Amino acid sequence: MPALLPDNVDIFKVFIYVKNQHIMSMGGPIDIDVKSIEVVMDMLETKQEDRERIFKGVYGLYHYALSLITDEAEAEGKP
Repeated sequence: MPALLPDNVDIFKVFIYVKNQHIMSMGGPIDIDVKSIEVVMDMLETKQEDRERIFKGVYGLYHYALSLITDEAEAEGKP
C-alpha cells in the first residue's frame, strides 16, 4: 500500500472508524451516517479548522468505496 499524503492521514484515520456506518435500504448500503463522522472527529479532538476538509474527504472516500461495492454487486448479478 502506498504511503498517504500528509493531508490524507487524518481523513483515513476517521474513515477507518466510520467505514461501516451505513444507511441501509432493501438493496444494501446507500449512504454513510454523517453524524458518525462528526462523533469520530470529536473523539479524535480534530481541530476546528480541519473539520470541513476531513468531513468532505471522508464523505468522498466513502462514496468511492460504495461505488466499488455497487459495481461489484452488479457484476455478480445481484440487485
